[in-house]
Amino acid sequence: AGGLHMHTLGSRASLVVEHEDGTRSCAFDVPRWQFGWQLGYRLATPIEITPGDRLVLECAYDNSAGNQAVVDGVPRAPQDVTWGEDTYDEMCLGFVYVTRE
Repeated sequence: AGGLHMHTLGSRASLVVEHEDGTRSCAFDVPRWQFGWQLGYRLATPIEITPGDRLVLECAYDNSAGNQAVVDGVPRAPQDVTWGEDTYDEMCLGFVYVTRE
């Protein structure tokens, strides 16, 4: 289980396991991010992670005028956005739940 977390400017995200042997396993791939999807999800097929593997998180954002949040009926103007907890800030988080067999 695991999930991804971004705010309103997020456009796509993925979380991949790069195995030490060079193979890759995709945990999450969201090509068109929606703000309401920042929940936890159970994988249909668990992925084995072993020592030497790497988790790779990638997030992309769309800060164009056409993708701004509407506040009180008025679209916000594009502006510099930094990391923060406010809905109009941004984040790029991936999380996984790890269990032992």
